[in-house]
Amino acid sequence: MMWLVCMLFDVTVSYILPVVLFVQFVRFCLADGDLTLLYKESYGQPISSLNGKVVWITGASSGIGEYFAYDLARNCKNIRLILSARRQNELQRVKQVCVDYGLPESSVKIVILDLADIQKHDDIVAEAVQCFGVVSIV
Repeated sequence: MMWLVCMLFDVTVSYILPVVLFVQFVRFCLADGDLTLLYKESYGQPISSLNGKVVWITGASSGIGEYFAYDLARNCKNIRLILSARRQNELQRVKQVCVDYGLPESSVKIVILDLADIQKHDDIVAEAVQCFGVVSIV
């Protein structure tokens, strides 16, 4: 009986392993990213693991930064956000959407930041840290 189980297991593994490897190869070829991103997407921690953290998002007025803020606001109800970009009116809009998703208004701060203005970086970092006392993730 044990011989039969071992034989069936060997046959199953020998057929399944190439199929799994082929599927992963196809995913890699069609992916918009690298192996690290593919791995983290499948086996990394969920976005809700950022609950309780202070996240500073630069470029939060549009594009990836904007939608990252929305994703955090939807999935992490105990998160504190620092939104930074050059355009204050756009940051106000993004903040309002985050509040509409359920974050308290006191949990979303705006810090105006122009990354090209290197001389002001130290002051901006101090301002961002002052918002919540700490910055967990930039």
